[in-house]
Amino acid sequence: MKYYHGLLQISLIVMLLSVTVASAQDAQEVKLAESYQRSGNHDAALFIFQKLYREGNSSPKVINGIAGSLEALNRITELIDFLKGVVNKNPGIFTYEIDLANAYFLNKQNDVARQMWRRIYQSKPANLMQYRLVAQAMTQFRLFDEAIEVYKEALQNLKNQDAIHLDIGTLYRAQLNYEKAVEHYIIYFRKFKKQQSYIRSLLIGMAKDDEAADRIITTLEKLNYDNDPDINELLANLYIRIKDYEKAFNIIKNIEESDSGQQFAYLSRFAAEAERDGAYAYVIKTYEYVLSSFKTNTNSSFEYRLADAYYMYGMQLFAGGSAESADSQIKKSQLILSDLINSNSTEKFFAAELFADIYKEYFNDLDKALEYYQRVNLNAVGANKADQVRLKMAEVYLLKNELVQSKKVYNEIKSKKFLSLALYSLAELNYFTAHFSAATEQYQRLISTVGMKDTLANNALERLFDIEQFAKDSITFAKYADADLLQRQKKYSEAAKKFSEIYEQQKAVSLPAAYQAVKLYDKLDKTDEAIALLEDCIARYPDDENSDRVLFDLAGNYKKQQKWQQAIENYQHILQRFPNSFYSEQARTFARELNHRIQDQQTP
Repeated sequence: MKYYHGLLQISLIVMLLSVTVASAQDAQEVKLAESYQRSGNHDAALFIFQKLYREGNSSPKVINGIAGSLEALNRITELIDFLKGVVNKNPGIFTYEIDLANAYFLNKQNDVARQMWRRIYQSKPANLMQYRLVAQAMTQFRLFDEAIEVYKEALQNLKNQDAIHLDIGTLYRAQLNYEKAVEHYIIYFRKFKKQQSYIRSLLIGMAKDDEAADRIITTLEKLNYDNDPDINELLANLYIRIKDYEKAFNIIKNIEESDSGQQFAYLSRFAAEAERDGAYAYVIKTYEYVLSSFKTNTNSSFEYRLADAYYMYGMQLFAGGSAESADSQIKKSQLILSDLINSNSTEKFFAAELFADIYKEYFNDLDKALEYYQRVNLNAVGANKADQVRLKMAEVYLLKNELVQSKKVYNEIKSKKFLSLALYSLAELNYFTAHFSAATEQYQRLISTVGMKDTLANNALERLFDIEQFAKDSITFAKYADADLLQRQKKYSEAAKKFSEIYEQQKAVSLPAAYQAVKLYDKLDKTDEAIALLEDCIARYPDDENSDRVLFDLAGNYKKQQKWQQAIENYQHILQRFPNSFYSEQARTFARELNHRIQDQQTP
């Protein structure tokens, strides 16, 4: 008996092993068939799936694979016959019945399909998944109204399924019926207030233009019969979307005045939205209102935020050419920051940092900037904030050309958030000072640390390429790196001059130096110098592989000078000599535009 018992155990083990091996083989074949499907080879995929099905593999992957390939090959009659067999073998699995109904619809047997869909979602007991999958099948065939009716029937027959309103709203949205979409989104929102960010994104996504936004706003106002503050906030978001900040601000102000228990949550969110939009005037208006109306309930963080808004608005005005107005905003910021720095508030160190930013970015007073960065107690602000300040200090030292001190501060940065940037900056310092071997080692370390998806890795790769190409002539390349340092220090005129001098030496790095010089001349609006250098590049290096870029830059500079005929000629040179150039399509467009402009001028 023991002998037979042992044989039985061995037989069972062999059977289990054979099943396991067969299962693994099936899985490999399924993967192969799926790869054929992804590549569009449905005949090969179908052959494998049907073979597996005949061998007894009736898994959902195999069944769906056969159905998908038959549909892709437009063999719809065969698809119907196959799915009929699947449904007969798998009674009660309604997903296969839905697939069969879909196949009937594809075969223009619309009434049969509708009868099947109806029977599926009306079967007892009522099941949300059946309603939803049928509605999705109808949506696939753009039967939006019928899908909506299915969802509405689900609402009638099922309890506590308010999430269905989200599906209905999305279907109305697909039909551009924004009024009905908003109606159902708001029904959903009233039940699920925590989904405010999601509903906000849906409404703003619909408001693609002023006409759509007006329709959505009008509907929201009608639906807000109880003056719900959260719906009012959605309204304010839509007014922000159409840049009507005044109306948005007034809505939020009214919410805050009627609901003081929120501790300025609505106003803070409005200010954040306005800031993201660059509407700093309304960020200022918000915080001025908070500080004037609720002074006893506020803390120093609101004063700091107001100072920051004044600073950002000042920078925006200065960039737009309004220097006098910019100065006014900066002074307001400095007044608040001075008080905060000399207080015992929790914002004193943040205020010192912002005060330093103003000296660095607005006044370009590097010594004052450094003085205030050094007033930040790096042990009291957290590791990330401390390293953020160190980065700024290191940059100030770099701008002051105190490179040893800059390197020292970069080496102090240890937080994960800023470590890669510090490492890149250290590599740059070695590059600027012609320590090319040390720079190479640090660039390579950076790439291995951050991976190739990081933009810093791309920058490091460019530097490594330049070092590999040009560092053999170490004397000339050291001058090139020094010119790069001048550029990094925002000494654009000096950098352009040095790059131009390197170009004149006719070394391996001369053409890259010329491109850098032209870029800086463009920044400095020195088009004459840029044109002279580009013309010389064409004369000296007529067969260079980058001549298309030189011609494109030359045409662009002539265009700036409104010498349109010369610009057109250079664009045409690109089209004639480099028809497949990266610049050819733009050259064709610009040449056409300039020709039209010349013709318009010649027309009386």
